[in-house]
Amino acid sequence: RVVSLLQPVSEPQLNGIAEIRVAETQGARERMARELLFGTLWRMGLLSFSALLLVWLAVSAALRPLESLRRTVAERASDDLRPLPDAELPRELRPLVNALNQFNDRLRGLFERQSQFIADAAHELRTPLAALKARVELGLRAQEPVAWRSTLEDAAQNTDRLTHLANQLLSLARIESGARAIAEGGAQRLDLSQLARELGLALAPLAHARGVALALEAEQPVWLQGEPTLLNELLCNLVDNALAHTPVGGNVILRVLAPGVLEVQDDGPGIPAEERERVFERFYRRSAHGSGAGLGLAIVGEICRAHQASISLHQALPQGLLVRVAFPGEGA
Repeated sequence: RVVSLLQPVSEPQLNGIAEIRVAETQGARERMARELLFGTLWRMGLLSFSALLLVWLAVSAALRPLESLRRTVAERASDDLRPLPDAELPRELRPLVNALNQFNDRLRGLFERQSQFIADAAHELRTPLAALKARVELGLRAQEPVAWRSTLEDAAQNTDRLTHLANQLLSLARIESGARAIAEGGAQRLDLSQLARELGLALAPLAHARGVALALEAEQPVWLQGEPTLLNELLCNLVDNALAHTPVGGNVILRVLAPGVLEVQDDGPGIPAEERERVFERFYRRSAHGSGAGLGLAIVGEICRAHQASISLHQALPQGLLVRVAFPGEGA
């Protein structure tokens, strides 16, 4: 490659145009270009490697607490719901770990309640099953038809008790699924007065058979959001409990008030103030000789919680029990 430069020259003894030529071989030029390219690439590669190394070190240091948390969770047993440690975590991750710990607390409480419920249910089922077995074995040794009939009657009574207990256990299971449906927006707009009227008609023959007057006070519509099956279960348990504790010739009143209040009043013996909280516990019975399993009011309490309703027990006048359920209703 040749480069020429023409330059005018004006001197006393020299006048004209001077030509300056600079020449370079093609090989030398290519060699210089390669040297420049390799030098630039080497420096850029070294800089990129250093930057990647620094980024890797920084990310590894930042994620080290998270990796430690991951190993802690991966090494735990499926039933280990202890709180996750958050002392070494960055401030940004602590709200997440706190939320997970709160969720684990709720799960642990749920599992404990389920375990206790299963144990209590097994205990409650064991007693009538043992009584049924003993009665049948006694009847098998009997020789007279009268003894056989008595055995069958006792077996039928124990079977009825077992059936009632099984239905109540199924009701508790339905409450959990119904509560999830309500929480997920599956509640329906219902008229509480209409539900009370339908239940009053359905239970009127039972009240008549027990010699108890069942009255309904529900004149105007009272609208609320709820799950119809659960609300029917609530009404049925409250009225059936009132009928069971009201003497012959007594009265039971089913009352619906705006904006969303349900009352069931009877003139039975009532419940002492010191026991009014415990009657909502599962399998709690005021008397060891009672025929029930202690699940009726527990079911009512669970349904109220599912609907975010409050329930309270009061002394009825002149005597008896007044159960009041207040729903977050829409008004009349």
